[in-house]
Amino acid sequence: SLKASGFFLTSIGTLRPIIRAHTSFTQVLSRHYSFHRSPTGNELTPKHSKSDCTCVSCGIQLQSTNPDKPGFYSPPSAKTKNKNVEISDLKYLLFSQNIQKAKDLERKLYDPEFDESSDLKYSKLLSPEMIDKERNNRLSCKRCINIIHKNEYNLEKDFVKLDYDDIKKTYLSHDSKEISKHVVHVTPLPFFPIGLKRAIVDDFHSVRNNKEKSQNELSILFSKADQVLGSETLLNKKAPLFMDLFLEKYLDVKSGSLNMVFFSALKRWNVEAAYNILKKQFNYLLGEVNAGKSTLINSWLKKYPNSTRAESTNKNQSFHSQKAGVSHIPNMTRDMTSYLLNGGSKLVIDLPGFESDKHKPHLQNLVDKKFSDLLLKTEKFKNSKVTKRPYISVKGKDDANTLGRAYTVGGLFYVIPPPRTISKVHQFIPGPDYTFSNLEKAFETVRKLKVEKNPKMIPMETYLHCKDTLAMEENFTRHIIPPFIGSVEIVIDGLGYFQLSPSGAYNYYGLFEVWVPKGIKVAVRMPLQKVIEQSYESFISAKNECSSSLLKKDIKYGDFFPKGPLVSDTYPLDHSIPREDALMAIRKQFIQRTSSDVMKRGPLISTPEKELDLLLTMRDKDFKLYWYYGF
Repeated sequence: SLKASGFFLTSIGTLRPIIRAHTSFTQVLSRHYSFHRSPTGNELTPKHSKSDCTCVSCGIQLQSTNPDKPGFYSPPSAKTKNKNVEISDLKYLLFSQNIQKAKDLERKLYDPEFDESSDLKYSKLLSPEMIDKERNNRLSCKRCINIIHKNEYNLEKDFVKLDYDDIKKTYLSHDSKEISKHVVHVTPLPFFPIGLKRAIVDDFHSVRNNKEKSQNELSILFSKADQVLGSETLLNKKAPLFMDLFLEKYLDVKSGSLNMVFFSALKRWNVEAAYNILKKQFNYLLGEVNAGKSTLINSWLKKYPNSTRAESTNKNQSFHSQKAGVSHIPNMTRDMTSYLLNGGSKLVIDLPGFESDKHKPHLQNLVDKKFSDLLLKTEKFKNSKVTKRPYISVKGKDDANTLGRAYTVGGLFYVIPPPRTISKVHQFIPGPDYTFSNLEKAFETVRKLKVEKNPKMIPMETYLHCKDTLAMEENFTRHIIPPFIGSVEIVIDGLGYFQLSPSGAYNYYGLFEVWVPKGIKVAVRMPLQKVIEQSYESFISAKNECSSSLLKKDIKYGDFFPKGPLVSDTYPLDHSIPREDALMAIRKQFIQRTSSDVMKRGPLISTPEKELDLLLTMRDKDFKLYWYYGF
């Protein structure tokens, strides 16, 4: 079975790829490299084998016959006969009019002090044969060239949305009896718990399903952890302890049965730990679009230079020829791409990202390019937001009967605080913020600026980067945040999160509202970094204060894990429902949501008023009303 997968076992027990790794691999996973089942259905040019002729950026199989079909590319011309290499030719051949990268190439060619370990070591004398070889190894489809180098794309045509069932059926259901699968669920920590899918745990975690003889295994990688946890020390010990008990409480995962790693590919936090979680079998990276799967693979390729694409016939290509396609536009990867890491010791298969909701709007249709780049490009996130935690104060209206003030970031969403309250807003979503006197004024300003093009509104362009579709109230969903004491974090899927911290003693004056464009999911959670740190510090403090070594063994981390709900869905309400009726309306929704899970309801008495009195009497942060998250 190893030979059928393209590997052999050495005398010292090391798994190594055989010379025909790319050929044998196609026999096992014919879905990806077959002439008959290719996404385009077109034959390939005789110059390239079928396993080589895939787009270096998105993984789709290339074809050169129909420009209107996916995977179209222009085949490279014959090998150049000019022995005098011009820098202008290199700019065109290697970087497709990307001027900045061309300048980097010039440094590689002529600066002897320039060294980049993760890329090809260009010398002063670059032969035409080497140029042609590098050029042929960097084939990209027309769609990817336009996206990366020209920023031209059609969202509906070039980015086909897939859901989890599509990915599972296409890539994870074949040869289930012959191939041992290790599914690595990659989910961004800033969007937790939205990106964590119960269906993946149900399908692939064998211990949870008592499938002791199952070949399938599951691990979870929490990406972009630097946007939530301020230091690398939190990633290694504190966060895994917390998440282990969280999965046991919410997803019925046996404690200690699931491997997990928190990492940041951008800051190179725990990249090696994420690599060590891989098995010596088929490792499938599975997650939503823009989860950071391809970025993680590129981090591995840099850290382990002796790595290559599994389907490549040339094992000495540069990093740029091997790397996974990454773009600030989600869903760059269109087909699975396989990689042999660290000399072939690990095989990783990068799968296309899926959407939790196919009807979720494209961010580029909601805001301008500058703002969408700011939201989607991970490298533009300022870590000082997490470490220094700056905030602004948002004050509710003094009159309970008037519509409250509206806090926004770029005009993309609005937060309406209850009347007679002052709240701190810790904003972890990049972009300019602004507070309007009320929601009606906000929509009126956007309409004058984006629809009517009123020149008097030009100064507001600094704060409003939304498009004209967000000038109308009917394009928004009104989300109600369930009652809470202390601070909470509001998670907006695909955008990020922010923290709400009401000031002063808790008194109920109403509920927070968050208005977001239709189709975007919103969730609420306890402040993640604070909960992780406090529970761990309480656990360590209790152990240090215990003088008996025997009693220390009885002190468990679970004793200090928060007892109440940690996450919850929000409650969408019709725009016409008055604020004073919101509490009764979300109570009805809460009872409906928990109809098949009554044990999660908590203390429901008789009326929302009495339950609210109980909340005010207890003033316990672990006691929460109407908190429930449907994984």
